[in-house]
Amino acid sequence: MSSMLDVKNPVLKNKDHYLTSDYKTRNPGRPTHNGMDLIGMNRGLDYIIAIDSGVVSKTGYDSAMGYYVNIYHGECTSVYFHMKKDSIRVRAGDFLNKGDIIGYMGSTGRSTGPHLHFGIKTTSYIDPKPYLLTNNIFYKNRVKALQTSLNNSYNSKLVVDGIIGTMTTLAIKNNPIKLGSKNNFVKFVQQQLYRVGYPIAVDGNFGTNTENAVKKFQTRVGISSDGIVGIDTVKKLVNM
Repeated sequence: MSSMLDVKNPVLKNKDHYLTSDYKTRNPGRPTHNGMDLIGMNRGLDYIIAIDSGVVSKTGYDSAMGYYVNIYHGECTSVYFHMKKDSIRVRAGDFLNKGDIIGYMGSTGRSTGPHLHFGIKTTSYIDPKPYLLTNNIFYKNRVKALQTSLNNSYNSKLVVDGIIGTMTTLAIKNNPIKLGSKNNFVKFVQQQLYRVGYPIAVDGNFGTNTENAVKKFQTRVGISSDGIVGIDTVKKLVNM
């Protein structure tokens, strides 16, 4: 059903998001829909922007998706299909801030008219609507993943609530990671470093490549570049 959405995390520059086809809902006889089709007000076209900070994982052309961009956010990947030919402004490996322009709406690939097909993937496609309509959802999901990693690594018994409170802060301060560390907390940090533009292995092993990435990130955000991940480094990572 067509409707105007009250969007908190826009993917269209002018922030008017008119839904023409919802997740898994299509006209009779059409296949299952793995995202949402969006246009601007009055069927208007618009620039497409990154829903949140992340690194461009892939761009290209596909006969069904048309010209597309995928952005990796750590716990999920956002996808943008049917973009106008020659309008894509980003390439794989680029770090993007929330709201950066990635291209323009088009009708390439398997499309009946200009629109943006927007989707969210974790291990598979999920309903993208909460990511558009919920404040701070990306930040909260990152913190939940952090808390889960601390529980798995140190049996910290944290409530996985998406809030860096006293207990989460204490768990990080008591368990800083550095060269030689191996656990799920390391893997979380590697995932976030990859998300903000450092192409390292996400394997849970804190080797020299991870240490170098940590030092570069610490310098980038203006904190002590000692290669040790404590509370200051974690807070900077999850807030980017």
